[in-house]
Amino acid sequence: MKVSSIVKEEFQNKSRIIIKKSVFEDSNNFIPDEILHRDDQIRILVQILRDAERGDKPNNIFIYGKPGTGKTLCTQSVVKEIIKYNNQIHAIYCNMNGIKTIFALVQKLANSLYGDKIKGRGTSLAHAYEVMWQNFNTLEGVLILVLDEIDYLDTSDVLYSILRFQDENLNKLKISIIGISNSITFTQRLDPKVLSSLGEENIIFPIYHADEIGDIIQKRAEQGFTNGIDCLDLAVIPLCAAIATQQAGDARFAIQLLKTAALIAEREKLEFVSEKHVYEAKTKIERDHIIELILDLPLQSKTVLISIIFLNNKGENKPSTTEIYKEYLDLARHIGLDILTHRRISDIISEMAMMDIVDVELYYKGRHGRSNKYRLLIDKNIILKKLHEDYRFKKIIDNSVEFDPITGDHT
Repeated sequence: MKVSSIVKEEFQNKSRIIIKKSVFEDSNNFIPDEILHRDDQIRILVQILRDAERGDKPNNIFIYGKPGTGKTLCTQSVVKEIIKYNNQIHAIYCNMNGIKTIFALVQKLANSLYGDKIKGRGTSLAHAYEVMWQNFNTLEGVLILVLDEIDYLDTSDVLYSILRFQDENLNKLKISIIGISNSITFTQRLDPKVLSSLGEENIIFPIYHADEIGDIIQKRAEQGFTNGIDCLDLAVIPLCAAIATQQAGDARFAIQLLKTAALIAEREKLEFVSEKHVYEAKTKIERDHIIELILDLPLQSKTVLISIIFLNNKGENKPSTTEIYKEYLDLARHIGLDILTHRRISDIISEMAMMDIVDVELYYKGRHGRSNKYRLLIDKNIILKKLHEDYRFKKIIDNSVEFDPITGDHT
């Protein structure tokens, strides 16, 4: 069939379930007028921040909750409304995910108001701080600085600088920090001098229940689908909500699930979303998420992951840290990697456990102490298929397993 014919056929197909795709995007792209089941958290946040309306510095705030519980959405929505009440209330939103160094964060804050004045190469950290303070000094009143996914912050230095030295560096501006974290224990990692300067208030966002998630995605369907909820089988919303509840009450996952199911139905040239499409969407999202996780892993972590798979293939379905380390040593030497210590490999495995790539089980050995054993949670065929695309692993995978690079299967 001619390409022109395929294009014409698809463009002439006017059946569309999704009319507003932005309704199903994350909070950076879509902030609804009404946020369901979060009135209590929103009210507390407003009560703390309302000091800014009269020019006073609000208390610093830490917001905690599992992913998909509305932390970012509520914060951005509240701040967006508050700055309307006084032109001397300013806001900067900064997502910490991907910011690896102190310099990168200071650079981002320095450039947040007036563009890329700080370049990466040839600029000292001291100069970046100087430009940041200079740019902040062009403002008067109160600056609400939102640091989302603050868990990624490896050091307290930037927080300490802003908290401790703003009085020395700022003329007519006061800074209030909102830190958004997935972990309620985040502040335990902060330097004591930072904690003493924070004087923070805490807001907890609980996970959503299934009926609450159902309300949320129904609202999105009404706003984003051509025929609202009329294009959905009656079981679709409860099913999406139930699946998301199993994902620790993650409303964001439910929204993504509903959108993906609708896209699958559209591509089948249907105008109706069924349970079948939801299950297909779940499989697709999980597979995409797994692939993304694997591709984003550092080289050393990928090597550890292959070590676990090779041990599985040898009959060790729950290898210990020591067994994994021995396998890792062979693979690392084979591909010319710098050898990491046993302790560092243990940390890498723990990080993978936090990412739900492996599951950890504690085994007691009597007077010989205890050890951790790890069980792979992801289909090893999927992992091998993706890592087989990396030239550094292709040969060792081919030599170690009967591997079909097309299907990704091995025996």
